[in-house]
Amino acid sequence: MPTILLINDDGIGSAGLLALKNQMERLGKVAIVAPRDKMSGMGKALTASRCVKVMETRLEDGFGAHTITGTPADA
Repeated sequence: MPTILLINDDGIGSAGLLALKNQMERLGKVAIVAPRDKMSGMGKALTASRCVKVMETRLEDGFGAHTITGTPADA
């Protein structure tokens, strides 16, 4: 099965991210890396002025994911 990487710009707590993950699990192994905060409209922006931190987290359904302090493109 393929590994599917999900990244969004609405943040790790987005209901849409959880819904998409639930559908994609049927097609392969899912990995999620998303900004900690909502970053709509910043899909191509990169963080250059500070270090981007990566932290392990869990979605509402307990699924293990990673959140970052940077932008969607950093993910």
